Amino acid sequence: MAVKKPTGMAWVRLYTDAPRHQKVLRLMARPKGREAWGVYCFALAWSGDQRTDGYVPDYALAAMHATPAIAGLLEESGLWERNGTGWHIHNWDKRQESTQELAAARRSKRQRACKKHQLDGHPNHPPGCQCWMEDYE
Repeated sequence: MAVKKPTGMAWVRLYTDAPRHQKVLRLMARPKGREAWGVYCFALAWSGDQRTDGYVPDYALAAMHATPAIAGLLEESGLWERNGTGWHIHNWDKRQESTQELAAARRSKRQRACKKHQLDGHPNHPPGCQCWMEDYE
């Protein structure tokens, strides 16, 4: 049985009050601010997909259709924080699920499914099967 590697996060959180948040309002008032906001949203999605826990390395700017100048605007606005060879999305750890949290949730879901299959007598899940413990990461 082939083991599929799970994808990153299926979604990321974006608060509904973002358009009236002071940092966003200040960013939008700047030249290229709307472009920077689009890059910020792309960065949320990219980081979730790549499981970087909010880290955006320098080399990934092109994947977000960004330039160093746009990254500078996000940094100046307080939405990104410089971190070594890239940036960290401000408050990622408070607003998004971490890679560890996602992995634990996946393991728990696999465990429940395995136990259900055991109860149903599925041939690939004999009594005592602990396939859910296999590391998919």
